[in-house]
Amino acid sequence: MEFCFLAERPEFKALIAHWYLEQWGAIVPDASLSSFEDKLTEYLQTDAIPLIVLLMQDNAPIGAAQLRFHEMTIYPDKTHWLGGVYVAPMQEATKPHRHWYKKSSSLQPLLASGNCICKPNSKTAGSTHV
Repeated sequence: MEFCFLAERPEFKALIAHWYLEQWGAIVPDASLSSFEDKLTEYLQTDAIPLIVLLMQDNAPIGAAQLRFHEMTIYPDKTHWLGGVYVAPMQEATKPHRHWYKKSSSLQPLLASGNCICKPNSKTAGSTHV
């Protein structure tokens, strides 16, 4: 398994939008696949937040997580969130990918990839959800 940014693999934006719509569409007003895809466009960056990190296996995404400046409007004083965490359902019980998040060392290469990762993009710093 390896990590990459959605910005490096934008061809997966529609798949991530589908995952998010299926998981959270019921609680997002006027949710549609196109609205989720449009919102994900803001996350197509690697050196500022918001951004999306993909967990890849065999050159295909099996999970996604967002690094963002704000998560919820009810916590305006809380910044730098990990949100939108989604792990694709397992195809077989023997595949261990649903437990990648339990190993803090899994994120070390990503977190060490650059010192710009926690800088909010001024255009999207107020973003509250997918």
